[in-house]
Amino acid sequence: MLTSCAKWVLVWGLSLTLIGLAGQAQAVPAFNPATGNWYDVVGPAPWADAEAAAVALGGHLVTINDAAEQAWLVATFGGSPDLWIGFNDIASEGSWVWVSGEPSAYTNWAVGEPNNAEGVEDAALMNWGIPGLWNDYGNSAPRLAIAEWAPATAGVPGPASLLLLGMGLAGLVGLRRLRRSRG
Repeated sequence: MLTSCAKWVLVWGLSLTLIGLAGQAQAVPAFNPATGNWYDVVGPAPWADAEAAAVALGGHLVTINDAAEQAWLVATFGGSPDLWIGFNDIASEGSWVWVSGEPSAYTNWAVGEPNNAEGVEDAALMNWGIPGLWNDYGNSAPRLAIAEWAPATAGVPGPASLLLLGMGLAGLVGLRRLRRSRG
């Protein structure tokens, strides 16, 4: 029979564990077998902050290498409007590069893009008007973004998740010791 204190410890430990699991389930990464990489939506944030979030996952904003990867991204994330991708001309106007450093052989610009409207459009969005089409846009606007990372960095729990898991386990250990002492 559990005392009220033991019940509280049990509920507390399980609650913290479930909170930790819910935090992990907030966003579900998608794996693309053709590229061997993981993808997820981060943000909303300005382009540089979205890139920082992608780097925190172990990658960068998505680099779209070919039409097949573009089609997979549209099938996976096509319902989200205006998604930042890793293409930009921040360093040199009109010289578009991928933030990952990969070569930029493939593009999918909407008609009339990139146009550097008002002289401030330095980062690319996917799903501009029609799923998959790209537009250059002002990089300070908060938007959702697609992060891409290699499998070696996938599934590494964040510090907060580890803390919550540890607290939940500590609660369960405390409950077990309490049971043993009351015998």
